[in-house]
Amino acid sequence: MKSKCLVLLLLTGLLSGCLWEAPPEDVDVIETQNEHRAITTALVNNTDAVPVTANIRILNVDGDVTTEIVFAEPMEGRIAWIDSECIPNCENLTSIENLGSPVRVAAGDIDGDGINELIVSDIGILFPSNDLAGRILQINTTGEVSVLADGLGRTVCAEPADLDADGDLDLTLCEFGHDDGSVGWLEQENGGWTHHVLDPRPGAIHAIPADIDGDGDLDIVAAVSQTVEQLMLYRNDGTGVFSNEIIFDAQTEHHGTSGIDLVDLDNDGDLDIVATNGDSMDWNLPDDIHPDDIHGLSILMNDGNGSFTREQIVGVWGAYASTMHDVNNDGELDIVLVCIQIPQQFPTIERTPLIILERNGTEWDRINVSMDEIDHMITIASTGEHLLVGSHAPSSPEGGVNRLALLTIISPE
Repeated sequence: MKSKCLVLLLLTGLLSGCLWEAPPEDVDVIETQNEHRAITTALVNNTDAVPVTANIRILNVDGDVTTEIVFAEPMEGRIAWIDSECIPNCENLTSIENLGSPVRVAAGDIDGDGINELIVSDIGILFPSNDLAGRILQINTTGEVSVLADGLGRTVCAEPADLDADGDLDLTLCEFGHDDGSVGWLEQENGGWTHHVLDPRPGAIHAIPADIDGDGDLDIVAAVSQTVEQLMLYRNDGTGVFSNEIIFDAQTEHHGTSGIDLVDLDNDGDLDIVATNGDSMDWNLPDDIHPDDIHGLSILMNDGNGSFTREQIVGVWGAYASTMHDVNNDGELDIVLVCIQIPQQFPTIERTPLIILERNGTEWDRINVSMDEIDHMITIASTGEHLLVGSHAPSSPEGGVNRLALLTIISPE
């Protein structure tokens, strides 16, 4: 199986599809000179172990008016968080230990008491396996940990949503698995959970609930990696009955699906998709394919009814995770992209670990951002005011690594 499994599993979203299709030639991307630079500043102390931060989320942990920056550390069996208002002087770190191998954290009022609980996706086994070792954990405001569901296939994503419109929260479910896995959802009923499989294929990394077609119910958009390499829409009829539609099919196992975000990019009231593909953990890219020609970031524009038009915005080796952030303070959200690039893999290719796609009307201007010390950024999030990153350094001990760091982008004067 693909080595991507190995790493994805160390993080949240890694992944993988044999016909390669060149990116379209009419994409409005303008390359600019490398004039921007960036630095990372640790916000929490690193442990003795090399940090592996799988995911950063901005969540409401304790039900008050502030939010927290929550991050998952699967190698340490730990999640932790800081108050989002503490930056840059963050001293009060809250940690929950002994959680197996947590790779993603969400928040929702599962028990209906008006207070959010944390929902933790525990992959169970980091390395490829068909064992049903995955779990979904719940952590309440006192720090008490309970198991919502177990016996699952290497679980990497569980997001709360009322998928059957019965007034309580259900959970989307990604069983990344190995040879076996699925996309599905867990229905909350009669004090327990009923597992509904929507797609019996392994490799799912994200399953995000959202009203994609504007009909008032919650659909599910999923990214399925491995040999599938598809973006999927599971369209809800309003009662929790779903139909499966392919949004995008890469038609190559080398695509390297690594993540999706749902964003209203054109301010028309519906949700579009920002997708990254650059999981380069496979180490099996054919010699006649340059990684910049197959990896990259694309946007998929929603027509309001759940039909999408895809446009590749940038081709870049190792494109791994992105977030929306107003980099130049002009009131419009840009895209900040981090790339995982292992130098031994393509030693002759210049590394570009950080790229800004600056919004310029209907175009996106590419800005390569230099770093004095390359930080092995694997996940990125925006508070609106600040950019946060976490690290993972597969096979690359040189450079910077941080459990959680402030990313500061310095524009040319």
